[in-house]
Amino acid sequence: MTSTTKKLNAYAIKWICLLVVAVVLFCLPTNVTFTQDIKIFVALTVCCIGMFALQLFDSPLIPSLILMFGYTSISDLGTIMGGWSKDAPWIVMCVFVIVAVMNKTPLLRRVAYRIVLLTGGSYVGICVGFYLVGLVLSLMGDSPCIAIITVAFGVVTSLKLENKKAAAGIMLCSFHGIMEGGMFVFSPTVGTFLYGTASSASELVPATSSYFEWFRNGAIYVPYYILLLVITILIFRPKDGLGVNGKAYFKEELEKLGPMSKDEIKIGVIVLVMFAYLLTNFWHGYSMLYGFVAAAVLLFAPGIQVGNKDDIKQVNFAFPIFIVACLAIAVFCFLLNFVMTPMAVFSSLLVPLTIVTMSLPNFHDVFPLLNAILIGVGNLLLPHATTNSLILYSFGVMPMKDFLKGFGVKAVLSFAWLFVAVLYWKAIGLLG
Repeated sequence: MTSTTKKLNAYAIKWICLLVVAVVLFCLPTNVTFTQDIKIFVALTVCCIGMFALQLFDSPLIPSLILMFGYTSISDLGTIMGGWSKDAPWIVMCVFVIVAVMNKTPLLRRVAYRIVLLTGGSYVGICVGFYLVGLVLSLMGDSPCIAIITVAFGVVTSLKLENKKAAAGIMLCSFHGIMEGGMFVFSPTVGTFLYGTASSASELVPATSSYFEWFRNGAIYVPYYILLLVITILIFRPKDGLGVNGKAYFKEELEKLGPMSKDEIKIGVIVLVMFAYLLTNFWHGYSMLYGFVAAAVLLFAPGIQVGNKDDIKQVNFAFPIFIVACLAIAVFCFLLNFVMTPMAVFSSLLVPLTIVTMSLPNFHDVFPLLNAILIGVGNLLLPHATTNSLILYSFGVMPMKDFLKGFGVKAVLSFAWLFVAVLYWKAIGLLG
């Protein structure tokens, strides 16, 4: 049997399984509590989330459209498309545009090389350098993650470290640096989505959070962040070093890039101004969305024009539409008073858990709940769990045993640290 035939058979089996589930759900009997509308809602949601999970389409756009327009059978289009009035999809769209423009210049590599040189150019320095790059870029969500691990892959292959312990350390640090930074650095692509979804369940939850509030609530994860870096470095530290003069290598690579181009300077200035606006949000009080929109527009503005139509083509517009579809799920969970459904984690758990959590006398803020969910879904053992982790492993420079070891240690540490976080949240008044 050829590989093509195997793929077709697997694809057919996935569709058959999903269709069987759909038929069973649509045939469920209704009653006063489990109404016809709720049954349609559950069936549509489960089937479309199944399409995402089983990757039955090349893009999340198709199941998103099926989901949203399928809901028109039980609600009006205005309610279903209400997610477009939230900040989340527009912020994500702007972030994708900014990242697309940044990626066509060597600005990201230049920043990475600079930081690595500042940290010494050794194995430890490289790991720390990529970790810090991730921390800085986590301000823009996890969108730059692939770009960071791609640069890390280039470093690993250039130093001929493939399938060695050092390769796993460098690759994992490049991944954890940005993904774990979101525990205390506000990520607009995640934070606004989480708060936006939770706010649909309770009037006590704001629609978004400022950078300052997110950092204050998550500051307890700064020591965890540092500890994860130290443990990862130690576990995969090579006995004989890198075998090359790392600092000289990166200095040479940086020199090859030459002086910063006008486009890099323009992008750098715009991004720095945007960060300044975002970080002072608690002072000026204006929506964070304006900062992202202004930055995206300025990249294409006359006299600057570092962005063009080809950059727009690189933007994955299907993802913001997917976010709106998830917000539509949240709205229906709330409107139909349907406490638990077998849908995606954020969609199925966040709304009902917010309703329950915010009704408890000891909970004064939704952040601990959001944090616990982030820890739960952020821990994985196999690469296929997320797109970023799959790409991390697909570069093929670290064996599965190292992947499992690295993520296993992170899982144990993060769950253990949650108990420390609870004590901190009690101290600052988030928990009674």
